[in-house]
Amino acid sequence: MQVFTKRALREYGIQNPSVALELLEIFNDLEALEFNNGADVRAWKPKADYVGGDRWVINVGHNRHRLIVRIFFPAKQVYIRFIGTHAEYDRIPDITTV
Repeated sequence: MQVFTKRALREYGIQNPSVALELLEIFNDLEALEFNNGADVRAWKPKADYVGGDRWVINVGHNRHRLIVRIFFPAKQVYIRFIGTHAEYDRIPDITTV
């Protein structure tokens, strides 16, 4: 998959070193894997949640942080839409617009 953008994950990892390695692993997995549908996403991350609008939520750091990605299966593209704490995630009024 083609992932946009690594910079957001790298910067968040610098600010939150406890999840930096996990974010790097997620990025590397996203680049190496090829998702054809939601079942492929769940095979990779069984606890990933589809929230609508092509968006998936991935728990990071034992659910203390959340990553929202937008996956376009036919184009094989993944967009990083949000990375933040669980509390920051909870304040998002409509996840499908992130």
